Amino acid sequence: MLAVLDNGAVLSWGGNREGELGHDSRADVKIPKVSVSLSVAVAVSLAVAVAVAVAVAVAVAVAVAVAVAVSVWDVKRVHWKAVAHV
Repeated sequence: MLAVLDNGAVLSWGGNREGELGHDSRADVKIPKVSVSLSVAVAVSLAVAVAVAVAVAVAVAVAVAVAVAVSVWDVKRVHWKAVAHV
């Protein structure tokens, strides 16, 4: 069993035959105990998620900026053509 606390620490307990609880042993754990290795993994996962969210936000901002620039260029081009024909 796993639980993530508000501070990002991970508690784990239960069967640990393969060392899956992250306590540097293979002994079963009956009382929830902080798992240092899993806490680090959660922190890294959260950092990656934030980085991805920022990258997506930047990509959207760039796409909007490009769309606006193309629209402005198109309006100027149309205006120039209208002036050239006068």
